[in-house]
Amino acid sequence: MRITEDSILVLDDISLSTIDVNLKKGGIVSRFTKLFSNQKYTVTTPSAVAGIRGTELIINASETGTSIVGMSGITEIYNPMYPDNMILLGFQTKSVISTDQTPSDPIELTQEEVSSFRKMLDSINTNKVLTIGKPIQFKPDTAEIMDESKIELEKLAKKMRWRFFKIEIRGHTANVGDSGSQYSLSMERAESVKKYLITQKIKSKRLLVRGYGGSKPIASNNTAKGRAQNRRVEFIIVD
Repeated sequence: MRITEDSILVLDDISLSTIDVNLKKGGIVSRFTKLFSNQKYTVTTPSAVAGIRGTELIINASETGTSIVGMSGITEIYNPMYPDNMILLGFQTKSVISTDQTPSDPIELTQEEVSSFRKMLDSINTNKVLTIGKPIQFKPDTAEIMDESKIELEKLAKKMRWRFFKIEIRGHTANVGDSGSQYSLSMERAESVKKYLITQKIKSKRLLVRGYGGSKPIASNNTAKGRAQNRRVEFIIVD
């Protein structure tokens, strides 16, 4: 979780089973991951309560109200003055809660907003994100690397030959089909990238792989363009 400047935040409760954050003013950029199903995560502002099931959130609180952006997962939000008027904030949507009103209906984020908020979330990664020219993408439903992406991998291999570091290759898929198949395909994609880098004279011990399936989309899965963007890999410097 990252706290923006000039924020006032209090941890009302923090334990193995509970995290209760009281954001009096300002903003937070946060990734919440539940280790156990009975864990309770809550963010409270003067005009909003967000019950978190495990998600990526950007929350800003001011004297007039609270804006909440959900980038993944599901968040239950309501105004504490109207606890019975709860809404569910889902994937890449936002809602505004004025001090004396119930939450607005979820509004779908624009692609510009998605890109901006994704950069905010990536900024809280404790590891270094390795940026390349263009995303590494794959043919639909396969681990076959697109030809234009091989050019980017060759550039990456050149960087790795100049300087010694290890990377974690994180595979992702579009959110289509069952989650088990998505996870398997994301691992295959990460392995496919690893194998290609090995052909470029990068040693296997410098390349770790991990799959996330369709759990971390960067674009809508409702369009062909969005699904193509979600079929990708990312690189994290781990050593």
